[in-house]
Amino acid sequence: MPAKQPQVWSVVWIAAISLLAFVVMILLVNNLPATEVIPYSDFQKYLDAGKVAKATVTGDTVTGELTEKLPSGTTSFRTNRIAPELATELSRHGVLFSGIPSSSGLGALLSWIVPPLIFVGIWWLAARGMMGGGLGGGLLSAGRSGRPPPLGPQVPALPSEECRAKPISRSR
Repeated sequence: MPAKQPQVWSVVWIAAISLLAFVVMILLVNNLPATEVIPYSDFQKYLDAGKVAKATVTGDTVTGELTEKLPSGTTSFRTNRIAPELATELSRHGVLFSGIPSSSGLGALLSWIVPPLIFVGIWWLAARGMMGGGLGGGLLSAGRSGRPPPLGPQVPALPSEECRAKPISRSR
């Protein structure tokens, strides 16, 4: 029986569905409400005027919602915190100020090194499993399991030497 060939249409359908899912994800991400990055001094002004509906502080970042829309048309904002003493001093002098989030060099280094190491590790384990180093014997070890063949229709073996018919000798 010839080997079953993969149908081209199934590959086309899988590619089409994958492309459609990708486009839908892009459209959903683009339709999320935009968050505008504002200077910390503007955040303090909105806070003093009572225009901040809610705020979430995470590390150096403040995110939240305003009670009225910003000039861009959104109510969501994000800003980076500044030390309170410095913020008070700068606002007393009328300076527009904002902060930049601090990032550790170790975090950036790990974000570039760890993911490729994970991919290489998965690839190595998969290759090792296919070559017979894994628990199941591997993909290339078919027929080398050491188990007896399954019972089923048996092919008769040729008779051995003692069972073969012997010529009759006619000597007396």
